[in-house]
Parts: sequence; C-alpha cells; structure tokens
Amino acid sequence: MNLYEEDDLLDKLYTESADEIENAEPLNDEELRAALVELATVRAALDELSNAEKKLTAQKGALEQRIAETYVRNELLTQKTQFGTFTLVTKLRPTVQNRDAFISWLDQEGYGELAPRTVNASTLTKFVTDRAALEQPPVPKELVSIYTQRSIRFTKPRKA
Repeated sequence: MNLYEEDDLLDKLYTESADEIENAEPLNDEELRAALVELATVRAALDELSNAEKKLTAQKGALEQRIAETYVRNELLTQKTQFGTFTLVTKLRPTVQNRDAFISWLDQEGYGELAPRTVNASTLTKFVTDRAALEQPPVPKELVSIYTQRSIRFTKPRKA
C-alpha cells in the first residue's frame, strides 16, 4: 500500500470510527494515525479470518455429506478412530405443503382433537416419525413432504 492509498484508507476509517473514539482519551496526531493504521490492520485480519471460516465451514459440510452418503451406502452407523467417534445422524424434516388440507386429513384420521390450528415443526416431526414407528399408513405426500437430513456427529475420545 502506498502513502496515498494509506491516507485515503485512514480518512475513511477516521470518519467511520469517529463516534467510537469521541469518548476516549484524546490522541495526538501521531498517536491517532498509529491507532488508525492498527485498526485497519485488525479489521483486515478479521476479514481474512471470517473468509477462512466460511471456506472451512463449506468444506466441512461437503465432507460430512460425502461421509454420510458413504455410511448409508455401506450400512455403517458409527466409526471409531484415534481422533474420536463419527456417528451417522438421520433426522426427518417434514414440511406441511397445504396446512388446511393437512388439518382436514388429521380430522378424517381421528386426530382432529390433537391437531393444532398452527403446525409446530417439532410436533409435526414427532407425529410423522411415530406413525412410521407404529407402521401406520404414512401421511400423504401431497400434504407433507419429508426431507431426510443426514449428518455426521463427532465425539472426542474420553481422556484417560
């Protein structure tokens, strides 16, 4: 960064942070310039860390997806390694497509008194999974779509 770019950056930073430093001890011109340069450096470092975190989070998500698909394909549930235990977690994520039709269907199936007039996501998930566990007919697909979410849970090994 050349001297002119640095001066432009300092002018911009000074106007952005003027309110923050208004109540602090006054700085002389040299201290102010040094503080603004330091602030610019800290902000740049934070931006780099934020970008790195976003990239690592995306990479983690992609790896977990690939591992979860491999676990499903190979019928694995858990894998112990020297780093810890990796466990496949499967969750149903149902979504009501047509609330009025869904409530009407619940009434027809004899669940009318249990049917809230607003459908809570946790209640809906429990209702759908309970029906599957009891081997009852599933909720019609045109009323509720079900997305299966798979992820990998990591547990660190216990310390001896």
